[in-house]
Amino acid sequence: AGIHYGRQVFIPPGQEKLSTVQGYDLVFGVNYLSHFLLTEKLIPLLEKSKIKSPRVIQISSTFHLQVDGSELAVDRNKDNADANPSPIASRNDMTSYTHRNRSYANSKLAQILHARALSRRLKTRHSPVAIVNVCPGWVATNIARGTTNFF
Repeated sequence: AGIHYGRQVFIPPGQEKLSTVQGYDLVFGVNYLSHFLLTEKLIPLLEKSKIKSPRVIQISSTFHLQVDGSELAVDRNKDNADANPSPIASRNDMTSYTHRNRSYANSKLAQILHARALSRRLKTRHSPVAIVNVCPGWVATNIARGTTNFF
């Protein structure tokens, strides 16, 4: 299954906040939260399958290098009265241009961190499922064959 919401988001006038129906930042929700949920739901099925080498392949991006992970931490500020606080990166209350651009980078970093944690967890219990995280920009393919100024 593939779902993705690009970093360059056109925001119509008067609609500065784009969010999922659950209230999360749209880019973070589509690029990370949906992948997280889908992956976690599929792992038990992959472990039970008769596939010789089941694997989860997540498409990430080196764009994650533009953030440091601090926005992925839960804000446990005493002024935050939420019973279930969420990471700053997932909130749709930020309307700045910077937040919108960082949202994509944060979603990709969250994917990478989830893949690493999941891989460790599966190895600990000797699961046959492999977790692979790849940036398509660094994969050696012929996608740009015949073009001159691809990048």
